[in-house]
Amino acid sequence: MLAMLRRRKKKKSGIRDADQPIDCSGHRQHVRGYECALEGKTDRDCLGKMHAHHSRSKGAGGGDDTCVPLCAIHHDLVHTRGQQAVERDTGVRFTKLAEQLWKQSPQAIKWRFEHD
Repeated sequence: MLAMLRRRKKKKSGIRDADQPIDCSGHRQHVRGYECALEGKTDRDCLGKMHAHHSRSKGAGGGDDTCVPLCAIHHDLVHTRGQQAVERDTGVRFTKLAEQLWKQSPQAIKWRFEHD
């Protein structure tokens, strides 16, 4: 009878790969607690659940540090029209807003303490 092999565990170096996107579910939840970033800035009223929109997509290497709060209607608008067009029309700079939220979020502060 063969003995079952144990799965090997990759040893953690304690150093985060700089190219690895930030994954912080607590920060995403924190961002969803804010009002929609586009409230009153478009001809559409806010409606639906709040979303933590990644201003830089995960596929492009964006992490949770790039999240901004958008209601379901405006989140759909950004994905339909494109982020650049919405930023141009509303004057809201998602990247700057995401940076501000990442700096002040208690969950992000905890994440940075644990990972930096």
